[in-house]
Amino acid sequence: MEIDLKQYSRSELLELTEQIDETLENKLKQNMKNALAEMVEVAMKHDVPFADVIEFYERRNSKKLVKEGLTYRNPNDPSQTWAGRGRRPAWVMEMLREGMTFEDMLA
Repeated sequence: MEIDLKQYSRSELLELTEQIDETLENKLKQNMKNALAEMVEVAMKHDVPFADVIEFYERRNSKKLVKEGLTYRNPNDPSQTWAGRGRRPAWVMEMLREGMTFEDMLA
């Protein structure tokens, strides 16, 4: 699909960009909701609480990252860091609840 963008003014292109960004964000949110629903369904099929699956996944992946000696940084407050060892700080838990991954928080 090709669109001739040369016919649009700068302001029209900026408006189009905003509409595209909003649509992409909405699509991502819907895809995340669909993925979550499917994952919950699979966990229920195997008679496993979904929260336990997530905890197991995070624990497995955090150990791999800790071995590599990586540092995590809060994207909202770069002064907050975590070496990946010990108890997870509240900001890490909040980022995980918001859908971020450990990879997203790597410094």
